[in-house]
Amino acid sequence: MVAFCCWEAIVTMKLTMTVFLMNQMKYLSLSMQVTFVSIGELSKESTNKMLSSMLCLPTRLTSSLATIVHQKTCGNAMFIKEFLKSIITNRILQFSVKSRRWIWDDDVIDLISISKGVAELLSEKLTMLPPSLIEVLKVAAAVGSQVEESTLKLLNKDPLAFRLQLGHSLPLAVQEGFLEKAGPVYAFSHDSLQAAVCDLIPVFERKFFHKKIGTSLMMRWNTLDP
Repeated sequence: MVAFCCWEAIVTMKLTMTVFLMNQMKYLSLSMQVTFVSIGELSKESTNKMLSSMLCLPTRLTSSLATIVHQKTCGNAMFIKEFLKSIITNRILQFSVKSRRWIWDDDVIDLISISKGVAELLSEKLTMLPPSLIEVLKVAAAVGSQVEESTLKLLNKDPLAFRLQLGHSLPLAVQEGFLEKAGPVYAFSHDSLQAAVCDLIPVFERKFFHKKIGTSLMMRWNTLDP
């Protein structure tokens, strides 16, 4: 019996070795029985059940941790394993002899940046996002790696320039892992994500897009009371 596993996103990137092996598997399927097993992303609930079992704690106690882990890994089993291994190695998630249970700080874990692999996985999903969310991400990416919510709201006051659905799109962007929120500031969870969003803006439109943002902000700032 021969077992071969790969991350589906890597296949879409057309890496030479992976494509070669996949082609060999298809060739072998002509002369022998080959079974393909696809494992999708884990849901937040499944992630919570897994953490509950692993840490021997009720799901109500692991729920907040599961939410963060799922957001940082997109529910990818391989990334969940590596993420947990990392926070245990760095003693962010550790067993307390005194409390006789595993302990952690949600706020500290939430500050950990997503890995490059997760960023690539998220980049694959960009085109499947709602158009309203993509538009907000485009504006945020054009402003920089991070942007204050007040700046986005200021741009949204110019109906001729932008019509951003901030109330729905910003929380969704955080929930999906594209942005991270710290107070009034939203930041891309990885530099490569910002670059991927910028690539969604056609090259011939980018100068005009940046000019539109700059002009709109300048006009709004000039109208503000001193």
